[in-house]
Amino acid sequence: EMVPHIRIEEALAEIVSDDEEELRAVVTAVPDARKGERLVIVHTQLEQTPQDICRKLSEAGLPNLWIPSPDSFMQVEEIPILGTGKLDLKQLQQAAIERFK
Repeated sequence: EMVPHIRIEEALAEIVSDDEEELRAVVTAVPDARKGERLVIVHTQLEQTPQDICRKLSEAGLPNLWIPSPDSFMQVEEIPILGTGKLDLKQLQQAAIERFK
């Protein structure tokens, strides 16, 4: 069963966004031998720690399966966006795989 990344991103946005326009944290996943996939949060500079964010996701009522571990956060200069304005999911995942392989 795939975890709906968009639901996690919506909850994340509630927690980390002070400016609706700017995308500050997105979800991708990398293959994981044990769990099938490992959720990774790719983010720009955040005021809160991964531990705080994970706790707040839990308090927001997300199932445990949907909550990444605090060591699965990855800070980037900017979130990769395609020319169309959509998320560059391929580049996101590639970066995460490089980082968490």
